[in-house]
Amino acid sequence: MKIRFSKLINPVIAVVCIVITLFSCTEDTQKDKEKESENLSNAKKMGAAIEDEDCIYYVSEDESNEMIAKFISDYKFSGSPRREVKGLSTETWIDKCVFISIDSFLQSNKSSFDGVRFYNLDTNPSTLGIIVTSPVPSPSSTYKHTDRPDTRIPDLCRTPSSLLNIAEDNFKYRSDSFCFQFRKEKTFGSRKRASLDSLSASVWMSSCVIHKLVEKLKTDSLSLDGMMAFSAAYVKVDGNRSTRIGQNYINQSTLVFIPTKPNGENHKPDYTIFNEESKKRRLGSANHGQLCPQICN
Repeated sequence: MKIRFSKLINPVIAVVCIVITLFSCTEDTQKDKEKESENLSNAKKMGAAIEDEDCIYYVSEDESNEMIAKFISDYKFSGSPRREVKGLSTETWIDKCVFISIDSFLQSNKSSFDGVRFYNLDTNPSTLGIIVTSPVPSPSSTYKHTDRPDTRIPDLCRTPSSLLNIAEDNFKYRSDSFCFQFRKEKTFGSRKRASLDSLSASVWMSSCVIHKLVEKLKTDSLSLDGMMAFSAAYVKVDGNRSTRIGQNYINQSTLVFIPTKPNGENHKPDYTIFNEESKKRRLGSANHGQLCPQICN
């Protein structure tokens, strides 16, 4: 906090004040300093809380399950009578080594890269692909991050992940195929016109979100092996974060990430970890991203 003092007009009066009320002035100054220190401390705490919430947004187990059910209701089944949409996946398991690989790369290249996009790819079945992004010099409401499919993320997994480092041409074709098939885009390769525009083509996540997830994944006592990325849909407009997530539609699709533990050859979602975080923040699964549409770049 900067305090500006007015220029002293009468130095004699100033001296009298200092001499006569030395104890009083010192006491007031001390109180002011203490108050300033308290305000600064509170501001830092509030800033940290805002930054932390902006970085990672937790939703409760009930809310995340409602969002997952909403996706199944609105996108996995369609028509009258209701029929299952073949090939549209509702979940993708992601090994923790994938998140660790991404985090390691982003933390080592903070000035050049700001996050990743999880793209919906393919048609039978659909899956996810991940591309790193760079910040743009002059971001707007629809232009915030530049895809960098030319950039390879060093893959730290024992077996290279199929979600990372997909050849650029192949990646674009697979993304366009998903969008043409499931978003029902009028023109192959164009996001501009789609009969099912509320089905997001991709979800962006910042580097700090990835880092927060990796902190959990690396906690040995939790014995986690990865995250289940569930396709989900909002059940209401997320008003307080509308500019952050780019939500165009009440039921726009997104992803929720739930930590998993080994369960034989499978992976069992464990809601208890993020439920605890949800209680701390009074905001479970982690849900945070910018959606395409609206934010596709």
